[in-house]
Amino acid sequence: MGLDMARVAQALSIITAAQGVVILALGLAVSNLALRPPVVLDQNDGYVMWRTTEFFKLRPDNIRSFCRIYLGTLFTVSPGSYDIAPALPLMTTKLAKLYREQRPDDAIVNSNQRRIFILSDARRWSDPEFPSIVCIAARGERALYEVTPNAQQSFKIESSYVVYLLYVKNIPPTPENPWGLLVHGFKTLEGQDADRVWNEAIPLQVEEESPAKKKEKSK
Repeated sequence: MGLDMARVAQALSIITAAQGVVILALGLAVSNLALRPPVVLDQNDGYVMWRTTEFFKLRPDNIRSFCRIYLGTLFTVSPGSYDIAPALPLMTTKLAKLYREQRPDDAIVNSNQRRIFILSDARRWSDPEFPSIVCIAARGERALYEVTPNAQQSFKIESSYVVYLLYVKNIPPTPENPWGLLVHGFKTLEGQDADRVWNEAIPLQVEEESPAKKKEKSK
């Protein structure tokens, strides 16, 4: 009888220890889930996208690519062609309406001249008028070319450097706007004003990951 009771007690202690291990494992799993950034299901314009909630980061490659496409589309006029459709999803509805109304004259579009904008670099600038708004200073060459009648050659006849200020906000990326940036304000600067703002602007830098995120990636 005493031997049976000892065996029962031993079996109960083994079961209790196993239960403790299981409870500890469940506790760690729940803790990891609670501390992990939440996953958000977002639905826009007929498609569904998964993403994690993260703070807006100004990645240099993302910013330059966005500025190149946005400004290059708006300020490129080829003989007989001017199309801002690719840039429309990159700006607010109000701004898009303004650009539609202020499109180049038909005389310019149908001339034998080509107008282009070539981005050289982009920086971040803090506008004293709107200190809480993210402002990107994009500097580049605005050039005018004369195109020969057979369109096989072009000659540069005018060139100047200009700084465009883009006031942007972060939005969920879409197929039409994979950069996740939306322009809701715009300024053009030339001459001394352009030089002053460009010198005050801060070069875009890759943000360093936090020690916690680096540790998580190394696992």
